[in-house]
Amino acid sequence: MHHVSPEYSQNAAFILEMRFSSHYARQVKKIMERCFNMIDQQNSAAHTSAYIDSIAGSGYV
Repeated sequence: MHHVSPEYSQNAAFILEMRFSSHYARQVKKIMERCFNMIDQQNSAAHTSAYIDSIAGSGYV
């Protein structure tokens, strides 16, 4: 009879955890995007583009 090794069951649990956390991360990303959209609406578009230009100019992008 073939028995399941503890390593295998740990891996299975890890994979399930990864799937759950990736779903959770997507939810967080949605919430963050919503917050950023609200901030963008409050700030002027010129401010946002100037900020992006400053990032691009400093070599982060």
